[in-house]
Amino acid sequence: MNEISNKILYHAYRAGAQEVIRHRNQLNSINVFPIADGDTGSNLSSLMHSILSESKLEKDVGNTMRSIADAAINGARGNSGIIFAQYLCGISIGLENGASIVSVHHYVEANKAAVDYAYDAVEDPTEGTMLTLIRIWSEALNRFIKKTSDFRELLSYAYGDIVEALAKTQYQLASLKKAAVVDAGAKGFVHFVDGFLRSLKGNHDFEIVNNLSHDHWEQVPQISIDHQEVVDLAFRYCAEAMLINMDIPLKDIKKELRVFGDSLIVAGNEHRMRVHIHTNQPVDFFEKLRSLGRITFQKVDDMVNQSSLVNERKYKIGLVTDSIADLPRSFIEDHQIQVVNLKILHKDDIYIDRITIDNKKAIGLLEEGDERATSSQPDKQAVILQLQTLQDYYDEIIVMTVSKALSGTFNVFQKAANEIEVYPKKITVIDSKQNSAAQGLLVMECAKFIEQGIPYDQIIEKMQILVSKSKILVSVKNLNAMIRSGRLSTKGGKIANLINLKPIVTLDSKGEGGLGGVAFSHEASLKKIKKKLIKINDTIGLKAYCVVHAQNFEAAKAYTEALQLALGMPPAYLEDVSSIVAIGAGDGAIAVGYITH
Repeated sequence: MNEISNKILYHAYRAGAQEVIRHRNQLNSINVFPIADGDTGSNLSSLMHSILSESKLEKDVGNTMRSIADAAINGARGNSGIIFAQYLCGISIGLENGASIVSVHHYVEANKAAVDYAYDAVEDPTEGTMLTLIRIWSEALNRFIKKTSDFRELLSYAYGDIVEALAKTQYQLASLKKAAVVDAGAKGFVHFVDGFLRSLKGNHDFEIVNNLSHDHWEQVPQISIDHQEVVDLAFRYCAEAMLINMDIPLKDIKKELRVFGDSLIVAGNEHRMRVHIHTNQPVDFFEKLRSLGRITFQKVDDMVNQSSLVNERKYKIGLVTDSIADLPRSFIEDHQIQVVNLKILHKDDIYIDRITIDNKKAIGLLEEGDERATSSQPDKQAVILQLQTLQDYYDEIIVMTVSKALSGTFNVFQKAANEIEVYPKKITVIDSKQNSAAQGLLVMECAKFIEQGIPYDQIIEKMQILVSKSKILVSVKNLNAMIRSGRLSTKGGKIANLINLKPIVTLDSKGEGGLGGVAFSHEASLKKIKKKLIKINDTIGLKAYCVVHAQNFEAAKAYTEALQLALGMPPAYLEDVSSIVAIGAGDGAIAVGYITH
């Protein structure tokens, strides 16, 4: 067989994708380089699922491969995913001839060109990784084509070479040698070729894997963490984005972005571009991207958190919340709390709360034209993927969300949990009926229960009680944000501003917005909140309280000191609010969250 049809080639690529998905857990378990964050299998599976769900069998080989490459770019995640997507882009360009079949010689030449595409995408190519196996695969095809022109024989010979090369990756990188494992991305490539080859030989079942069920994944023991170390990462965040409508060539874009970090990969074509980087400046990085094109997708992973979860998991119970909860980062890190960052939408731009936008920028959005900024609930599939990843490490999971009366976040988590909860592992989603400071306090109390080793079911019972004893009181400095957000009518807002009316905003027992009082100045409203807290503390008693603010640190600090003096107890913390809360409450807002005895 010295040529194959468009249809056979298409199904071979799908078979390769399925083979990678089947080995997702295995690939995660050996993920050591560049950091041991246990997500290479998940990242590659994301790409492969996109190939299965988005690619189409077109009228000719070139268009079919273009469809596969575009799907790969859409689903690419992480170093290996984006490199593999760029490799497929190279293949698709090499096969653009309008033919309904592909000859063995043409396929070999396309692979040769694809190697350059893959290497060119990476700022600093590292050998001993997927890149190495892509190169060796192409070199083997070029060498063995002199021996045979039969597709199946040729690929079988070349497959033997990459299996040998995979074994050698264990000794090419220090981190792999220490962990005694091969490179996860490289192994993913071998699995892909294995599925591709077995399809050509007629040995692959064409089962369609279109969901993320654990049933389709090879179950393997989690890698022992005794041989792994927590590395001192130079860059905290792994940032990825998809751009369209780029104004400058890909090679020039790479020059513009290299100043923001390392592990830079720029992949794609003239229609769309995928970018990957490790950085400490996600806000600045994404601002630069917005100046280069339109961002249609963005994702940022906290590699410090991922590495801690994989290598230093402290508890058997995992705790998840959303970015509306205001908590000190140090507490989040110490207690390994997993935060799902919600999105902020403004005009055509999307921002990731707390990651790709800061409060200065968020407040600035309030002044930009007539279009107001809004928040969006998390994507269900992204939540499913995150919860499934956590199931690999935790026996049980507790999710504490922002009030479901304010956001659809609770419902998204509940639906995701219902789809993937597998006995005996439990996932419980709790509606905090709060937001911001009060939600943060509840998450803090839950984390302390987990730290104390209290059984799962008892923690759930305790948290339900604490939810009913929690409250937030917000003093807004001006009403502009509330007017723009639609919480206050324009007419009513103008009248209130005219008489300098300052409402104290709170949430009721159902988690719905309400009025906790009024005053005629920001200072007066803060005094009313303090007076209310003193009364509560003198009667039923305060278990804990905290203070948060929107770009008003000095005033919030002074207010915190006054509260501590009046209440005779220190706050749990003083923190900035999330950007979503800042947009809703406005510049200068100060809030107190509390839980009573």
